[in-house]
Amino acid sequence: MITEPAAIRDEIELLTRSIDDARREHASGELDDAGLAAIEERDGTRLADASARLAAIAPPPGGAPAHARTSRVHRSRRLLAVGVACVALAAGVLALAVAQPFAAPPTPLRATRATEVEVLLGNGEVLLRTHHPLRALTAFDAALRLAPRNPEALVESAWLRYEFAGLGARDRRETELGFAELRRAVRLAPSNAGAHLYYGVALLGDRGARAAARRQLLEAAALPESRDEQALTVLMLSYASRR
Repeated sequence: MITEPAAIRDEIELLTRSIDDARREHASGELDDAGLAAIEERDGTRLADASARLAAIAPPPGGAPAHARTSRVHRSRRLLAVGVACVALAAGVLALAVAQPFAAPPTPLRATRATEVEVLLGNGEVLLRTHHPLRALTAFDAALRLAPRNPEALVESAWLRYEFAGLGARDRRETELGFAELRRAVRLAPSNAGAHLYYGVALLGDRGARAAARRQLLEAAALPESRDEQALTVLMLSYASRR
């Protein structure tokens, strides 16, 4: 269970954003009543739990403990790139202030939607590397709400829901939802090797559909893959090709 205040606050922020986004989509007609109810029930329960955990933690005198202050040292390259961009932008504002000390203050800077998506994807990557798949799922879901066709968000959200929220938790409803999202990811991101790879794994492992799985794995093998994806594709193809 997550016990660090900073991590719990991140969890609360992501869950709150997920619920707010769902309500906006419902108000605009993009999400039906059943979909909104499912999201509110799922994320509302997690939000209540996270809020209770945060309320139960008494901050020590003198500020946050050292482990909380250093919990975000390990950044992904994606987050580093976003951070560098923010620093460069801030430096530009500072230079303007030095050159024109009596100029009107600049308009407050706001993160663009693209930047928000990049940060959420980066958070998801960090959470995966630190073995928090369900928290990573929340981050990828939030990215997906901002960018419904982002390939990385599509694939990661679908796979984590299928593998961890579904099969891992023995929740058949989440498993079926994850499987449907993997199929959708293949349709919306056909040039993404991961979409075909994970859909193939699901077809082979949970459905036992060897022929269909093999077709997806061959599609993955024909596309650019990371070294880990290549190794997994080769392994799963060997299983799918057995008589």
